[in-house]
Amino acid sequence: SLHGTILAGCLGLIYVLDAYRARERLDARVRRKYWICIGVMAAVFVFIVLILKPTPDIEEFVLRRQFAQLPADARAQMHIPTLIGKLSTVISGAFLDWWMPSLAFVLLAAAWCFSRRRLLLFLLSVGSLIVFYAAVHGAAHHHGSVFVAAICAVWIAWPSSAELRSATARQRLGLQGITASLLCLCALNVWDAGVVIEREYLYPYSGAQDAATYLKSVNATEHPMFGFLFGVTAVDAYFDQNIFANMPTSFFHHGLPLFGTNLNIDDLHRINPEYVVAYSIEPDLMLREGIPQLTAEGYQMVHFSDGYYLYKRAVFERETYFILRRMRP
Repeated sequence: SLHGTILAGCLGLIYVLDAYRARERLDARVRRKYWICIGVMAAVFVFIVLILKPTPDIEEFVLRRQFAQLPADARAQMHIPTLIGKLSTVISGAFLDWWMPSLAFVLLAAAWCFSRRRLLLFLLSVGSLIVFYAAVHGAAHHHGSVFVAAICAVWIAWPSSAELRSATARQRLGLQGITASLLCLCALNVWDAGVVIEREYLYPYSGAQDAATYLKSVNATEHPMFGFLFGVTAVDAYFDQNIFANMPTSFFHHGLPLFGTNLNIDDLHRINPEYVVAYSIEPDLMLREGIPQLTAEGYQMVHFSDGYYLYKRAVFERETYFILRRMRP
């Protein structure tokens, strides 16, 4: 994944810098092996960049360009999170759930890595992911990679047994501080995990299975059907073939042309589907904005399937499906 590549690239860069600093202490044979290793790593990362480089037609960029062209008052009504808002969300979500304790942990870990002469490692690995998620693209399920990056940096900076034996009182105090911080971090996240596991048993993760069960009960596949937004692929998975006439594949392509992302009214009139399945992570927004458009086209909601995308001790998103049926020609 791109997230793992960013982390691996940061660690690889630190490895190269360490090798460069130690070059005078290495004999010619070891230096040659280092250069071979660096060359192989560079070639691998160039290949990864080539295959992961996003094209300009992907949905993320297309929708962002469309959003930028909207009038300022329309953009204000959409409540798009700010850079600072996303930054605080990433840091709190990755560590101690709340903004201030999480920031305190990040600063403490950075200070300890500085004392271990590993600050650049921490800043590159943790900082690059935080900036990427805040400025480019990130969601709650990405926060774990920032957690992994921080633990990885602290682990690499951890003193060896020989260093511990010769450590000063100040160094031991710093080690005790970072150890206590890690214990608090792990304790809180274990509690979070226990709560979310219990609730996963109590509530459905997604409404897809319920939606598919309903569609089968009314023999909806005997008539043309439309799907709206990417989550309908989860409903499609319960059938042995693609059931949506407005989408050419069972998988969802997050790029141009935006099949399923935009509901084509001309196609709706031409094909006249009997059912429309609309996916939403914000059902209230769908009820306000999406459903009235379909109601105006002669459709009426006949079934609702609920689901809860749980994150730590909260509901991050809903995984809901609205099923509408055509009530007039």
